[in-house]
Amino acid sequence: MGRLFPLFSLLILTSMLCLDLPLSSADENIELVYTDGRLSGIYLQQDQTFSDSWSIKENEWYSVIIDCQSCAATISLNGTVIETSSNDLTGQATNDGTLQLQIETSINEAIGLSIIHNVSDEYYSLRPSPSQQVSFTDVKNCDESDNCLDYSRGNMNSIPEGEFSSPSFITGIIDSGQNEFLAIDIAENLLKLIPKKT
Repeated sequence: MGRLFPLFSLLILTSMLCLDLPLSSADENIELVYTDGRLSGIYLQQDQTFSDSWSIKENEWYSVIIDCQSCAATISLNGTVIETSSNDLTGQATNDGTLQLQIETSINEAIGLSIIHNVSDEYYSLRPSPSQQVSFTDVKNCDESDNCLDYSRGNMNSIPEGEFSSPSFITGIIDSGQNEFLAIDIAENLLKLIPKKT
């Protein structure tokens, strides 16, 4: 019993000391900034790397806009680097797979982000005629005039929270010099939902 007590005490002391050691990597300590539920910025230190990844299908678009002083970002598709930039990573997937974003910086800095992924480009480039059968774009609708306002956010904004891939947002690619048309199904008397100014 005399020999087991010091050994047991040493085991407890070692276990307690291990609890104070940092067990997470630098990446897990990155401070993330969210605006309206969307990732809008990160704080990186010199030795940190921010990583994010998402599934993407062939011909879907991605867009990562970066605002920083000394950072560099890389986009890889299925492990192969396809683009590197310090401000704008926008492109179209050549096949199905996983898109990975990595951002590094040589200094401690705050980095602004705008990330939009899984954007399809299926809108009409010619205006459909009134009698033409078309595919409608799903649009979120407020059943009552103030149903989309979120008073708990401290303002009257009706901007939805969450990623741009949610039904509240319509995303697409507008090609230079080419029109894009969205067909939206509306019901009679829909304008009655708009509050009148007094």
